[in-house]
Amino acid sequence: MTTLFRLELIQEVIETVLFTGCFKEINPSSIMLVGPSGIAKTMMITQYENDWIKRTDSISSQGLFEISQSDPLNKIRFLLLADFNPSLSRRAGTVNSMIANLLSFTADGTVRTDDGRTNKANPHKPIGLLTACTTEMHAKQTRKWFDLGIPRRIMFIYFDYTLKTIAELQKKVSSNEITNVSPPKITVPLPSVPISSIPEKFWPELITLSEKLAHFMGLIGYWYEGKKKWENNKVIPISPHITLQNLMRAHAARDGRKICCQKDMDFIYMFLEFSDPSSPKMI
Repeated sequence: MTTLFRLELIQEVIETVLFTGCFKEINPSSIMLVGPSGIAKTMMITQYENDWIKRTDSISSQGLFEISQSDPLNKIRFLLLADFNPSLSRRAGTVNSMIANLLSFTADGTVRTDDGRTNKANPHKPIGLLTACTTEMHAKQTRKWFDLGIPRRIMFIYFDYTLKTIAELQKKVSSNEITNVSPPKITVPLPSVPISSIPEKFWPELITLSEKLAHFMGLIGYWYEGKKKWENNKVIPISPHITLQNLMRAHAARDGRKICCQKDMDFIYMFLEFSDPSSPKMI
């Protein structure tokens, strides 16, 4: 059975995001892993399972509506979509409708359909999204997604392998430590706990880091005379600040702590290293 190597930091990010679902006071966070094809994005995401994580291969408007309607007790806290690429390969109108419903589902829980049903909207608690796409597909969507406000709803995790890591992984393939068999499943508990508190001494630091995250969210890449350039668009740092607060609290909850400490702030710094589209984290 395959074991994932050198991906512990990303797994820590995924599990922390999952723990944002344990607080009643906030909405679950969402992430999309972005990296080259063959970098184990799907394997990382599909490790996680529980009855509050709904795995789906399609997030069409009809599919989202049916997921919402089949969960009247609001047990589902996250949608797990192993690969976002196929959903983005449909007709433009279909993709736009799907994205609009997905944003609504993660923001206020509402899903709408226009397939002739009497009930055209189904209320649900907001859900989080775990998914992944290739660097190339993400680059094609960046400007449209920025215009739709997606970077404020879904956090992008950018990463790539170093040559040294690739060489080490090749050796593990040769020794059968890496195969095409999926790694063991990980069942993540979802305790209902009071929201972790953030001591006042960390507030100024979070404000500064939220401005950095806002800068990353506003970066849109384009090609000019054969070189990759980056356009910097303004993003108000309020939503990034809330995002970092929620992640810091969730990281404390993951460790069973009610009060955030320096360890959780260190996690926020590490998270930001994965948030810059112009410089993916090399692992």
